[in-house]
Amino acid sequence: MSGRGEPVAISVPRLNSNDIEYVVLEWLAGDGEEVTRGQPLVMVETSKAVEELTSPATGRLRTLSRAGAGCRIGEVIGEIVDGIATKAGPPAESGEAEESTRWTVTESARELLRAHGLTPAALDGLTSQIVRRADVERHLAGVAEGPRTLPPAQRAVARTVESALAVPAAFLCTRVDADTAAASTRRLLGAVASGVGVVEMTVAAVAAQLPAFPMMFATTVDGERFVPARDAHVAVTMDAGDRLQTPVLRRAGSRSLPQIAAELMRLRRAAVQGTLRERDQSGGNILVAVNTHYGVHLAVPLVFPGHTCAVSIGATEPELRPAPDGDIRRVNACTLGLAFDHRYVNGREAAAFLSAVRASIEAAGQ
Repeated sequence: MSGRGEPVAISVPRLNSNDIEYVVLEWLAGDGEEVTRGQPLVMVETSKAVEELTSPATGRLRTLSRAGAGCRIGEVIGEIVDGIATKAGPPAESGEAEESTRWTVTESARELLRAHGLTPAALDGLTSQIVRRADVERHLAGVAEGPRTLPPAQRAVARTVESALAVPAAFLCTRVDADTAAASTRRLLGAVASGVGVVEMTVAAVAAQLPAFPMMFATTVDGERFVPARDAHVAVTMDAGDRLQTPVLRRAGSRSLPQIAAELMRLRRAAVQGTLRERDQSGGNILVAVNTHYGVHLAVPLVFPGHTCAVSIGATEPELRPAPDGDIRRVNACTLGLAFDHRYVNGREAAAFLSAVRASIEAAGQ
């Protein structure tokens, strides 16, 4: 056992190969609380999971970062003062060692379990991987597991939903002939068309409508005022595996279809790798919500705060349509939807905008 010395830093280690920044999710011990070496101290959230950091020493905890704050690899988020860097303690009693692989038990929770002659096995129905004193108290009182907090990314989505609840949105939809759109793209782009799909054509078609439908791109202020848009900055939803991202394709109206496809590919790659920049995720004035998973026929998107509308695109699927010669033909089509804030956009304008976007998609943006 070594004596007391300088404060022992609690540094953030590299927790995965993708992220360079994490989130301090929750401190498991309070500022100023006495802790022991190896005791769970703080939960840190990465883009993939929640990891737990333990105390590097025995002493008094001093927290330097608040819960919810961002932290980078190597950053000191706390320290142990008046610390004694002890060696590992005696082996756990029989039963405790077996359960330690299933749960992480805070010291205060373990003390309460021991006081009642229990082991963590008594909490077999607990879904959390970390057992706190409150979990033990609820178990002793016969109370079900308490509420949990959503991950930071999902909390941001929740705040958007709450904001959208006050928006008097309406919805229209139409069907897009994806075969006609693909044929138009091949005629227009030739070999380059291989990297262009319905999503890319939708982004290009939406952005092209700014001159004719400026209100669809305006930024709302207070329900009666708005700021006109100079450029079409299109936010596009992207599935990054365990989270939803909405990076923004800036000045989309001034880009060609191949340029839009290349920029969307860059943004998709950055979203999956967790390397989107702040600039990539801000400044959008209209949303294209991509819901192209198989079997999704129709999606009603949320109108983001500050936006007047949102466009959605569903999965491409076969359907039967009458041909000009009276015959029935099989085509591939998808549903194009438009949710709009009725305070700023009326139904006639919304229908005209949606029809214009559909025509532009089927003509490959021409």
